[in-house]
Amino acid sequence: FLPRRENQSSTTSPMADADADVGRQCAACKQVFAAEKFSKKQWLARAYSRRCAACVEAGAVPQASAEQEELCALVKAVKFVEPHATVQRVCDEITAQLSKHGRAAVPHSA
Repeated sequence: FLPRRENQSSTTSPMADADADVGRQCAACKQVFAAEKFSKKQWLARAYSRRCAACVEAGAVPQASAEQEELCALVKAVKFVEPHATVQRVCDEITAQLSKHGRAAVPHSA
């Protein structure tokens, strides 16, 4: 399987295609591989779930990044304190917590 050309459609974003010429990272083993190391489905998958053929065969699961783990913990904390909080409220609280530590705001789209 070869990386898609610019004139072909895809389910991934244009930013995800920026790494197509170099390779893509496996979310399980964290190694960067060329397209031939992925099935077509996995090559087109989003970065957080993409796995190389060896990891798929081994049954390896994608590993969350430290940032994903931190955001997940923050969401759980907000939902624990405010069980009926809206998505906007959760995002606002996470943004406030991150800004306390000099981190970037959480992008939110309703």
